[in-house]
Amino acid sequence: MMTTDDLSRRAFVALSSAIAVSPTHYAVAASEARRVEREIFRATILRSPTLTISQWADQERIVPAGSSSVPGRWRTEMVPYTREIMDAIGDARYRSVVWKKPNQVAATEVIINAVAYFIAQDPSPMLIVLPNVDPMARKWSRTRFAPMVAAMPCLRRKVGEARTRDSANTVLEKTFPGGYLSVIGANSAAGLSMSPVRCAFFDEVDRFPKSAGTEGDPIELGAARTDTYGDLAIQVHFSTPADEPSRVDEAYQESDQRQYWVPCPLCGHEQFLQWRDADGDYRLIWEKDKHGHHLPETARYLCKACGGLIDEIDKPAMLSAGYWKPLKPEITDVAGFHCNVMVSPFFSWADMARMFLNVRGNPERLKTFVNLKLADVWDPEQWVFNDTKLAGRRERYHAEVPKPVGILTAGVDVQADRLELEVDGWGVGHESWTLTHERIYGDPVDGDVWEALEALLTKPWAHASGSTLRIMCCLIDSGYLADEVYGFVKPRQRRRVYAAKGLGGDHVQLVKRAQRPDRHRIRLVTVGTDTAKDKLFPRLAMEEPGPGYIHFGAPTDTGLDEEYFAQLKAEKIDYRTVRGRRVRYYKQIRKRNEAIDLKVLNLAAFHLLGAGVTDHMARWVDRANGTTSERASAPATKPRRGGVLSKGVEL
Repeated sequence: MMTTDDLSRRAFVALSSAIAVSPTHYAVAASEARRVEREIFRATILRSPTLTISQWADQERIVPAGSSSVPGRWRTEMVPYTREIMDAIGDARYRSVVWKKPNQVAATEVIINAVAYFIAQDPSPMLIVLPNVDPMARKWSRTRFAPMVAAMPCLRRKVGEARTRDSANTVLEKTFPGGYLSVIGANSAAGLSMSPVRCAFFDEVDRFPKSAGTEGDPIELGAARTDTYGDLAIQVHFSTPADEPSRVDEAYQESDQRQYWVPCPLCGHEQFLQWRDADGDYRLIWEKDKHGHHLPETARYLCKACGGLIDEIDKPAMLSAGYWKPLKPEITDVAGFHCNVMVSPFFSWADMARMFLNVRGNPERLKTFVNLKLADVWDPEQWVFNDTKLAGRRERYHAEVPKPVGILTAGVDVQADRLELEVDGWGVGHESWTLTHERIYGDPVDGDVWEALEALLTKPWAHASGSTLRIMCCLIDSGYLADEVYGFVKPRQRRRVYAAKGLGGDHVQLVKRAQRPDRHRIRLVTVGTDTAKDKLFPRLAMEEPGPGYIHFGAPTDTGLDEEYFAQLKAEKIDYRTVRGRRVRYYKQIRKRNEAIDLKVLNLAAFHLLGAGVTDHMARWVDRANGTTSERASAPATKPRRGGVLSKGVEL
């Protein structure tokens, strides 16, 4: 190890040489000198141990049973790609470490190893930030941290058990000689703005809310707690990416952008394991049988250089010989890492192929695959649909309500000269059928249009089984002429006819009903419009019937004209900068967009009914259609009162 005299001499020589050359060279050398100063401080004041985090973990870390599929002594060689990530966290050269990761790659264990290392070897005040306090922060403390401490004598002596009367040692606050650990949620402004810390770990940052209450960005609040420690502070940002703008992707783009490269066992060519390469070719391939059926168990990796097929049995040796290759080595103070689940020993290539085959063609499920397995940002714009093609999908139902439908919902949009109504039928797996689109012309201040709406909402609908259905839930947009909407819904709320108000923004709950009536005696329903559109638009792009697919009826039966389908294309995703952050939003590009609003209201109405009602619906559909299934024979969920699902079935 280099002594402090050696370090000081290196800094002096670098600065002296740089001054003689140019101011530009001096600035570069000064940056190097600051890094040397940090190393001197750590070597003299903090007396940093000689072991790296990965070395210490290999010697001391015990993974308790029940918290991992591989309990016992920690072995970095099982997950060799974690070695450099752990050591970067303890390296004074870096002010930040970013990992844009999939799941099932031991990322949580990396954080736990780092926390345990700092407690045992380099005591420091630390902060762990998870998306929320309950349940995530408490669960992490109870199920991951506490069992680890109990399993390791070197930690057990320093960190006691959580006690109710001991304010210094609770579930979310742990103290030990030389430091403490705070475990908080990103939704807690108070927790994010308390005492200073040297190490701040932000886990699953793409699940963080935009703001901690009204205080601002939770990452900025947490990072501010490290300011006191200056160059000695370290921030760790781990997450599986989500929609754009992705926090972890933005942080990764500002890093040295390392990728885990491995050698081909057939030709030795080094490459980053990819699902698809830059040319759009799939690198993980598998066979089909003579009938054209996929055989995911035959999945192998296609080498980019030699075209040879790599068997998964070769993966452990490839990973052991792998290394992290930076794409931007000129960035020296932020270490960024990116890999996908193909490097994981806990998830096979056959499992990956099998999962892809199960989700392809369903954008909502494919998004999970892209985020959790490929560790890539989901781009909703790739699921752009053609309105003309969508209109061409209209079909005849041969009944007012098709057989698979078991629940009816309605959405109503209020305009200056009319009310617009859409009634949707829902089946298993959120598959839906658009049953009618009505334009009720007239002044909404006048009672005539509301009387016509009441007639449509109370109408019995003939089901293909011979029974009848009625609308179970209706949401009416109260953004325009709210008083008239309130006057209509007030006596009808027991029938689940509610006033709704849209609320934009990411991470907004899809639908939420007020706990108490307001001054109008209305329990307003809040609809997360962007959240609903994130579900709606990928479903409109689906081409094969199944879970989530949207059916459209023939125009003569349902009133779905070309204008309706043109309105479904009235918005697109766009981005703007708000307080220095790139924010995604839906931009209206066409004057009329009522069709989108009606779909959003129906989607929210269906979710407002709750899982119990929808499960009951699935069983009723089986019975009504004369089919027998596991759902039909299951005990019925106790129905909620108010409204009628079908003749003789009270909800």
